[in-house]
Amino acid sequence: NDTPIADLLALHVAHAHRFALCLAQCRTVEAFCTCAEPAAQRAAMIVAFLRAVHNVVASQNLWEAGRVLGRQLAALWPRVGFRLLAPHLRRLLAAAEGGSKGAQRAAREFRRDLRTLGWL
Repeated sequence: NDTPIADLLALHVAHAHRFALCLAQCRTVEAFCTCAEPAAQRAAMIVAFLRAVHNVVASQNLWEAGRVLGRQLAALWPRVGFRLLAPHLRRLLAAAEGGSKGAQRAAREFRRDLRTLGWL
């Protein structure tokens, strides 16, 4: 492909910003909170949501998308942060420190989730 990397990066940044605006307009964070209420679905929903957000905001170039989604999370922080993310992060930290078979995986997921929240 003859397209310069700078052009591809510019397209990616524009796409991520538009996608973040779509997520905000469709109230995706609120839908995530509602879907994650049942305990049986909570872990899977949190992991899926954080991976999706990570793909949209995890770069210095994607600060605009991070700002849009960060505002959504800040507005719903009592629901998202205290009720969903805090128990999830505590569980990952305990698993990472436990030395079990899945400790490395839990530590890697814990670091990725913290980096994702840091970009917001």
